[in-house]
Amino acid sequence: MRSNSGKRKYLWIKRLDRELMIMPRKCVEHFLINPTMPENMVSRMRKRANVSAPQPLDTDFLFANDIISASISKHRKGFYLSRNKPDYHLVIYTRRGRSQLRIGGEKKTIRRGDVFIAPAGSVFEYTALTDWDVFWFHISARGLWKDYAGKPPLLKRGESFSYLDRIMDVYFEEIYKAPDKRSTPLLRALSETITECLRREFMPFRRNTTLDAELESIIMEYSSNPQKRISIRKAAKMLGVSESKFNRLCSEIYGQPFGAILLKNRMLTAKTLLAEDGGLTNARIAEMLGYADQYSFSKAYKSFFGRSPRKRSGDV
Repeated sequence: MRSNSGKRKYLWIKRLDRELMIMPRKCVEHFLINPTMPENMVSRMRKRANVSAPQPLDTDFLFANDIISASISKHRKGFYLSRNKPDYHLVIYTRRGRSQLRIGGEKKTIRRGDVFIAPAGSVFEYTALTDWDVFWFHISARGLWKDYAGKPPLLKRGESFSYLDRIMDVYFEEIYKAPDKRSTPLLRALSETITECLRREFMPFRRNTTLDAELESIIMEYSSNPQKRISIRKAAKMLGVSESKFNRLCSEIYGQPFGAILLKNRMLTAKTLLAEDGGLTNARIAEMLGYADQYSFSKAYKSFFGRSPRKRSGDV
């Protein structure tokens, strides 16, 4: 059993009893937690190397949710990976490009917006057919995710792809800041959102009832339209259940009650809008998110993230 770096054509070749990885030179791995490559290959300054990782956190909120490794990666054509019954779950989303997946003798093509879920105990392999941009997670088969071990691999359209695609970039920018510049409340909120999105992807393994589908529809509608306001009373009535049962279902599936889910989505949308170079004022963002005025928005933002929204020219 051995692992070694290729000296010419490859950045990294990893050979283990249950894994083979061939990584062409110029592949990029920006780890978000616990690099899976040797420490001597990993730079803590992301712009100086193909392989990077952030400075460690005092509290790693992804790890606290049993996510043991994660990365935003740019694989070159020819990247290859095979695994034989790993003891953790793999979830990988495709941002750009294509790869060929082989499961049980069957070949499938992975494209933009697809998510491949390989629960612990799966056997699979894939090869990048083009340059292939992805983000991926290794998830413990214990704790929060223990019920999914031994399930068959699944390739599907990502339920949370568009939303999670933006969240990953926000998380990436924050986690790679100097430790004294990071926002702990923001990293906690982002980690919870990432975990929530991953739970959504695992739902086909959990159960597939009409009630779950209807709840998913309500969550998606109000998550994608954060300016909309809805009370839990109205949401529960739409689902045809009591308020307590509605909140219990939200907590079971998404890890939080309904109000907390909507607030977090609204705040993360605000964070994204503030980061965009579109000249939006705080007052305009407050209006877009359904707040009565800029003061109410700023107060909610500061309470959630621990700091006021960034001032822009033209704000009052």
